[in-house]
This record gives sequence, C-alpha cells and structure tokens, in this order.
Amino acid sequence: MQLVTLTAPDGHRERWDMKTTYLALLSWYSYLKDTENSKEPTELATRISKFVGDDIKQVHTFLVYLDGFNGDLYSKLSLLTNNDDEMLKRLIALTKLFVDGQLSYKNMEVCK
Repeated sequence: MQLVTLTAPDGHRERWDMKTTYLALLSWYSYLKDTENSKEPTELATRISKFVGDDIKQVHTFLVYLDGFNGDLYSKLSLLTNNDDEMLKRLIALTKLFVDGQLSYKNMEVCK
C-alpha cells in the first residue's frame, strides 16, 4: 500500500493511503468548485482541507499529481521518453500548449 505524507501549515503530519487521499481531494475539490450550491463538505474533505488549504487551483494540482499514480502514468511517461531528456522536454512543451489552451484537438482536425 502506498502512503502519502500530508503536512499541515502548522507542521502537523499524517500518513494517509493513496486511495483515501485521492478521494478526499476529489471531494474537497468538488466542494470548492461550487461552494454556493453544495452541501457541507464531507468529514474526509474537511480533514484534508487542513493540509491542502482552500485554493482551488492548488487542490486541483494535488489531485492531478496523485492521479498520475493511478494507472502508473509516471512509469508510462518515462517509457515514452526512454530516458531521453530532449524527448521529455519536447513532450512537456507540447503538453503545455494543450494545458494553456493554445492548442486543442479540435484545432488540429485534418480537412478532408
């Protein structure tokens, strides 16, 4: 079982299993996305909020980072690059264009 060490701003630390951490982040993120219309956050979401805060962008970053461990995405990414630093830099640059919204699959459709 993989564990995640969570550290609160006051220095308090706890170790949570990966799945619980991911589900707690997902719940907290869902709550933050729509605080006006959502119910009170779950107990798990409230607990993790003490470690990750209430900045929705930061919570999303943690969520995406942890999701990389689901399905072993980090290993798959390293296989794509075959330990080639230049290839990794190029993939990062390309991905950044999609993330920043400068590129989309719709914009890349081939005209027939």
